[in-house]
This record gives sequence, structure tokens and C-alpha cells, in this order.
Amino acid sequence: KNIQLYKKDIIGEGTIAKVYKLNIPGGNRNLALKIISKEFSNNNIRAYINFLKHIKWPFFPKMYDNFEDDNNYYIIINKV
Repeated sequence: KNIQLYKKDIIGEGTIAKVYKLNIPGGNRNLALKIISKEFSNNNIRAYINFLKHIKWPFFPKMYDNFEDDNNYYIIINKV
């Protein structure tokens, strides 16, 4: 997935992750890309992704997709 083409301004940053605004032409304008580094993360990331897949609560972002490469986990979420 070449989501990097749509990654724009950084909107949040922490120790193990960065969150970017996504700008997808003709698409949902309210999406964000959370990139979690595998270098600093642990096995709880998969549990977190599974949690986001199933949670339906207004104070948690809706997850649209997720994928990974050798270095990072990528989570596409609705900005809250």
C-alpha cells in the first residue's frame, strides 16, 4: 500500500508513534494515519489493533484499515 503518498501534516507524536493527517483526493477528509515503530513497540500492538477493530464507542477512533511492513505498523483511523 502506498499510503505514504497521501501522508501530510503531522498532528500528533509520542514515544513510539506519529500521527499524520491523510489527504486522499475524493476520499474521506477526516482520516489520520498512525505509524507505530516496531523498534520501540511490543506485542501489545496487535492486541491494540484488535481492540480498535471491535470497539464501537464515541470516544475511540474508528479504524478503517491496518497493515505493516518490516519497520512499522500502520493504522488508518477516523480523526476524533
